Parts: sequence; structure tokens; C-alpha cells
Amino acid sequence: MTTRCAPLLLLCLASCDRGLEVDETAPGPIEDLRITGATRDSLSLAWTAPGDDGLADGESAEQVVIYYSEQPITDSRLEQATRAEMTLLPGTAGVAQDAVVSGLREDALYYVALEAVDDVGNRALSNVVSGQTLDLSAPEPVAALSAEVVSTASIFLK
Repeated sequence: MTTRCAPLLLLCLASCDRGLEVDETAPGPIEDLRITGATRDSLSLAWTAPGDDGLADGESAEQVVIYYSEQPITDSRLEQATRAEMTLLPGTAGVAQDAVVSGLREDALYYVALEAVDDVGNRALSNVVSGQTLDLSAPEPVAALSAEVVSTASIFLK
């Protein structure tokens, strides 16, 4: 029984080896990520949708993942960044896209990167951008203020 199965197994492996295409090509990288706005607790992002298999156009990547951190993001430090709770389905490759990352701390500098992922898990990291959330805190009240006349058209505040 073993002798009959072995040739069939070898034939199957040889056939599979010739007909199997392995996708090892990452999606086209997102190279134009930019921050387009900020609020007290969010950053608005824009970029061009990536293509699959290293292409900037054509077939779309499977998904785009947003990462952010208060420390610079690199390939080797990506796992230390926070993954946004949303995963985006990219539009047609080459088309403009946008998203808002919210729930950020007020008046904080953030680094943001996107990761394009294809249908077999190949990944490409975007350019990394940084942006500051706004500080909308009211300023401290002025405790003591005095004015000195400089001319008929201006005064000097102390």
C-alpha cells in the first residue's frame, strides 16, 4: 500500500509545485500620507490609495491599517505604535482617500503611518508624518496689568 501511494504523492507534489503561484510582492507603498487638519483630540489624514503587488495603480490592496504613536514610527518599532481601531478598505488604486484618527491627547505631538496589506498578508509601510493636536485650554487670567501711554496712537502694556 505504501509503494502505490508514494508515486501518487510525488506526482501531486510535482504538479502542485509547477502550478502554484506564490505572491511575495508587497502592495505599492503609500508615499504621500499627509496631515490635513487637527482638533483638540484628532488628526485628519489624506493619501492616495495603494495598488497591489508593488503597483501604484491597477488592482487595490486588501486593507489599510493606521498606526500612531507619540514616539517616531519605524519598521522595527511598528508593533510599539498604537493600531487605530479602524481598518480601512482602500478604494481604487490611485484614488484620494482620507480618515480621521480620534481619541488623541490634547496638545500632543503624534507620529502617524499607514500600512497597506494585500490579500495574502504582504505589507508595505507608508511615509511617516507628524502632527500636533490643538491646545484649546483657556489661558491663565492676567493678574496685574498696567498701561503706559507711548504716543497719541499707542500704549505700552506691562
